Amino acid sequence: MKKEGFFQLINKKVFFPTGILLTLGVALGAVFPEQFGSTASTLLGLITENLGWMFTLSSIILLIFCFWAGFSKYGRIKLGGPDAKPQMSKFSWFAVSFTSSLAIGVSYWCVAEPMTYFMEPPAFLEIQAKTADAAQVALRYTYLHWGLIPFAIYTSAGIAVAFLFYNAKKPFRVSTSLYPLIGEKANGSVGSLVDAIAIFAMVAGMGTSLGLGTMQIVGGLEYVFGVKGGIVTLTAIIIVMTVIYTAVACSGVLKGVKWVGNFNMCLYFFILIFVFAFGPTRGIMENIITAIGDYIQNFIPLATNLDPIKQTGFHESWTTFYWAWWLAFAPLTGLFMIKLAKGRTIRQFVMVNLVAPASFIFIWFGTFGSASIFLDMFKGTAIGEAIAESGTSIAMFALLENLPFKIFTSIIVLILVALSFNTQAEAVSVTLAAMTTVGFDESGNEKEPPKMMVIFWGVLMGAITIILLYAGGEQAFQALQSSVVIFGLPIVILQVIMAVSYVKCMKHCKKWDVVGTFDDPKYKDIVADQEE
Repeated sequence: MKKEGFFQLINKKVFFPTGILLTLGVALGAVFPEQFGSTASTLLGLITENLGWMFTLSSIILLIFCFWAGFSKYGRIKLGGPDAKPQMSKFSWFAVSFTSSLAIGVSYWCVAEPMTYFMEPPAFLEIQAKTADAAQVALRYTYLHWGLIPFAIYTSAGIAVAFLFYNAKKPFRVSTSLYPLIGEKANGSVGSLVDAIAIFAMVAGMGTSLGLGTMQIVGGLEYVFGVKGGIVTLTAIIIVMTVIYTAVACSGVLKGVKWVGNFNMCLYFFILIFVFAFGPTRGIMENIITAIGDYIQNFIPLATNLDPIKQTGFHESWTTFYWAWWLAFAPLTGLFMIKLAKGRTIRQFVMVNLVAPASFIFIWFGTFGSASIFLDMFKGTAIGEAIAESGTSIAMFALLENLPFKIFTSIIVLILVALSFNTQAEAVSVTLAAMTTVGFDESGNEKEPPKMMVIFWGVLMGAITIILLYAGGEQAFQALQSSVVIFGLPIVILQVIMAVSYVKCMKHCKKWDVVGTFDDPKYKDIVADQEE
């Protein structure tokens, strides 16, 4: 059999528009970091200030949509048909999914964000800093930003494509979600544009995350061990991480990616249990229970408070920025979640990708946030002051400095940070390779993406990071980050449309199915509704 070359493997309608967007974005960020950053920041400010209401409403709609999809009668539908078998255990499924979605942010902000609100509460609340009132609201807003809504944003993107990919045998692309609304036009120029925007946002965002994540590692090395790292050290770390995540991604989801995800999750549990056991355990436990109750009781006011009268800027700087950032990553993150879900039901998809990780987040942020606040309030530590002086990148290390075995646990956290980025980069590399090449063979079986494409996307993300590092460093990364967040605007509109398309798909799901799903008698109620 003749071996296919690179240009015979790629989906040119998806690949080339993306390449043009990426080249333009990275070139502007590298050559004109100040001007590009200023323009991007201005556009970002206009979006967050004037369209925060759109992001808020859409995020709540997507949360409701996920629960409808999972717990309606359609939630019983198995992805892949009646004979499809799960490819990994539920723990591995959860571990790989969680560590390849929010993990890098979770390890970075678990101390930094609660402590930020404790040291400087949202201005519109008019609460004095470092008080009991400030401590009480710290987890309230942290849970809002990291709990149900971000996972709903990711999960909704996956739901919209999962049935059409596994049960209707449509292409592994974001634009596939639009088939129920626009038919084969989803495979034309409209679909190509949708896919190009999603890929640009993800690749540029990952380049930014790798750069800032590397700076966190260097910051931790300097804070804990006094090891100062310059641009050469940063470059070396980026190259090593790129080689590792690309090699692991080439081994496939069920091999290296699965192993790294499981190991990464075990480290999360280890450091979580350590801080819970050696920190102020009683205070942590009581504060978590109280904060969860507070979050549930105040969820609607929290999620919908746009601060329209006082206009202190908190919502724009924090909440809307978060929603836009999650949305920029969501389409391709949702696609990767699909890769793990064969043989599972839509209800299980929602439970593992939304309910389970949000529950873990409550415990994770509750443990680290509560430990930091209680130590500062009642033990006279200076975690908050250390963060204010050295930056948020050292927040986790500032907490561990006040607990036993600080050198050992700091090393664990450095490994955790590196692995957290690697698991996400592995997922992105696999997804991008599949999205730009993969399809079904003549027998209707899913094909694995060629390793050449996995390597291409993995190396590209590392190369973008190094280019920006030498062009402008943190300023260039932040400029590109702003441009990525701007893409949250078209994507939020897209995801609401995707949800509408999915609802239409489910109302006629028997028509779309080609794998015999509804031959199973347990779906007779769904079939009966569609035959009326």
